[in-house]
Amino acid sequence: NITLREGGGSTRENITLAFSDEFSTTGDIVCMPLRVTGFSDIYGIQGTVSWDSDVLDYSSVQSMALPGMSESSFFHNEATEKLSYVWIDNTGLTPATLANGSTLFEVCFTVSGNTGDVSPVRLTNDPTPVELSDGNSSLATTLIDGSVTVGEGPDCSVDLLAPISICTSLSSAVTNG
Repeated sequence: NITLREGGGSTRENITLAFSDEFSTTGDIVCMPLRVTGFSDIYGIQGTVSWDSDVLDYSSVQSMALPGMSESSFFHNEATEKLSYVWIDNTGLTPATLANGSTLFEVCFTVSGNTGDVSPVRLTNDPTPVELSDGNSSLATTLIDGSVTVGEGPDCSVDLLAPISICTSLSSAVTNG
């Protein structure tokens, strides 16, 4: 995890941008949702997505959640195999808020690697730095990498125990399984 700390001593909830870990087979298309938490009153966001081009070939973006965000908000650099994105509230009056766990957008890839290959899917600062703004300053943001593993996922059909909830605090629970 990477935490970007900028701006003043804001007391707002820390923002998290997170990719998940996925399994897929060669030739399939896999879409990686970028999920958010703490995404409230955002006037602008930008950044770069990177991956291992020996394992994944960029296909498309979809499921954009912000008003006015479209395919033209993204630039795929074929030479570097990186995807830059930028979105701003063009009105200056209606910042974006997304519920925790919402998908900001999905990046889709064709899996080209061999069984056992793993590609990280990361938010990076090269060439476009990751930045979120509340209209006055850059906001602290935690970035969580995801990955695509080529091959079948774990076989849970032989699990002997059903998942159980494990409470880690009064406000959250983790499921084991």
